[in-house]
Amino acid sequence: MNDTDRAVRSAIYECFVDTVDPTAAAVAERTSLTEQVVVDSFTHLGSEQRVVLDRPDHVRMAHPFSSVETGYDAVLAGKTIHANCAWDAFAILALLGDGRVVKDGVAAWTVEDGRVAPDGIIHFVVPPREFWTDIGFT
Repeated sequence: MNDTDRAVRSAIYECFVDTVDPTAAAVAERTSLTEQVVVDSFTHLGSEQRVVLDRPDHVRMAHPFSSVETGYDAVLAGKTIHANCAWDAFAILALLGDGRVVKDGVAAWTVEDGRVAPDGIIHFVVPPREFWTDIGFT
């Protein structure tokens, strides 16, 4: 990954944390790069499976963040941040602070001082070795 890709990837994550749609225009504004340079970087980052694109100028996911609603959200500090799955919602809270994992609009778990309540089980429908076969479904 080159310096441009690093700057673009960092700006993508900033967009997700700030709940800004990660478009080429939004990333270009944060990095002072042209939109075409950002689109080229998106393509490169996608080819390395660092992000998933749903079109050339839009990032659908950069783990653990999702730009589309999946039914799983991390809610903290007055923000609702889309996650790809329950596991990723917990990862967002691990990165950003205590909050709630919400499934289909209902708080399923809380995380306070790094402790999850209530206890539970997360079932993976797809084995991890097959995640990238269809990452959008996974």
